[in-house]
Amino acid sequence: KQNLGLSLVEVIFSVGVIAVILTALLSALSQSLSSTQFAKNNAMANRYVEEGLELARQTRDRASDWQIFLTNNNAIPEPALPSPFARVIDEANEGGKKRVTVTVRWTDNKGTHTVTGTTYLTKWD
Repeated sequence: KQNLGLSLVEVIFSVGVIAVILTALLSALSQSLSSTQFAKNNAMANRYVEEGLELARQTRDRASDWQIFLTNNNAIPEPALPSPFARVIDEANEGGKKRVTVTVRWTDNKGTHTVTGTTYLTKWD
């Protein structure tokens, strides 16, 4: 006599295999979404760093007195960024040049991330 139905063991095994496959697919999807969000935030942070460096150049170009701009370490304004980003513009006089370092940070479920850019500004005639 042939048994045409499935035994309980076969059903449980099949459900287990399907559960493992679905878990792996959902895990891969979650990792992909997380990586996509990180890439988006990293690109935005790079944009904000470049924006900060350009702001430094514009401030230098608009300064009426190079020496005042050079020695004032708070000459460059720091406009607020949208959440979750924060930007810090660090200025320093280094031998007649102004070193400007722009740092953008953000925090996500993987931790705190940082993007930094530095430029040296000289007297612009």
